[in-house]
Amino acid sequence: MIVKSICLMLCAVCVAQNGSLAVEDGQAVERSVLPLPPFNAHQVPTGTSVGPATQERAQQTRPNLPQQQPSEEDIVFFAADSVEFQLPYGWNVQETPWERDIFLQMGPAQRFSRDPRELSGGVWIRYRPTRDSTSEADLGSELQLRMQAAVATMPQVGEPRAYQVGGYPGLLQEFLLPSPDGQVTPSAHFVVLTPWGTFELRATEADPNSQFVSAATARLIQSLKFHPPAPGIGAGKPVAQKAAAATSIFGTWKAMNGRMQILHDGRVALEFDRKQVIRFDESGAPTFREPHVVLIGRYTAEKDVLQVTWEDGSQTNYRWQVQGEDLLLTDHRGRVSQLSPVFE
Repeated sequence: MIVKSICLMLCAVCVAQNGSLAVEDGQAVERSVLPLPPFNAHQVPTGTSVGPATQERAQQTRPNLPQQQPSEEDIVFFAADSVEFQLPYGWNVQETPWERDIFLQMGPAQRFSRDPRELSGGVWIRYRPTRDSTSEADLGSELQLRMQAAVATMPQVGEPRAYQVGGYPGLLQEFLLPSPDGQVTPSAHFVVLTPWGTFELRATEADPNSQFVSAATARLIQSLKFHPPAPGIGAGKPVAQKAAAATSIFGTWKAMNGRMQILHDGRVALEFDRKQVIRFDESGAPTFREPHVVLIGRYTAEKDVLQVTWEDGSQTNYRWQVQGEDLLLTDHRGRVSQLSPVFE
């Protein structure tokens, strides 16, 4: 018997389904123009963590951005179709796995860095699902904590301001982002809490003399809409008896360099993050592309242990524990991997 030791700090799993998002081999893909689908005004469901008082406060202090006008810009869906927005004309978009998150980078650039923190002259977004709702009384402090975690090391301009994005209250913080050439570029960071997760948007401008939020970025922000996430794989289907003990961790989880998907029918998948290693010949044609590695297996769950048998016959055992929002997996060698939930 072969025992395979897989440390999730070095590997990953499973592709998130992001609607009409077009991404090929980690490269930005210019999408065709799509007609705007019919959309009913989104209402906050009764009993959610976002109350009318908070919405009213956010609406009263909303920055004065230009009114959205009808356009032929592309419609993009992200994070299990739970985020919808219009992509500015001429912009490209790329899904980027980075550490324990999935980012969407956008802008006029043809290619984007593997590190979203290096983005200049564009926007990145990320949306992490939450397991526990935030009460109305705690919403303000939770937003403050999320914002400080995002921009604590940045030279901030003014205080965070309440701002409503996609019908949900959040915070806007303007700051100056240092660049490698010693310049600082105006940037803005948005944090929004919805009933389904924490949404963040970072806008950076390439010109040091530009506004904190460009006209194109303002249109994108005003077009944002949030929906309940599409049902995950296996939703509503019977759970295999051998998988029943792992019901609370069904779904997709992001490790430092990969994704793991644990399914209701006893299947498990690991997908390594693609590092975009591409070599070109003198004519500019690609001569080598790093292969896309995915491991598929089946598991049996007994209490807090997953016994995985991979397609090649090798085996790995994981002891699992949910800590806050994250999943901790300990392999048979005692190595611990921390994974965060992502939308399927």
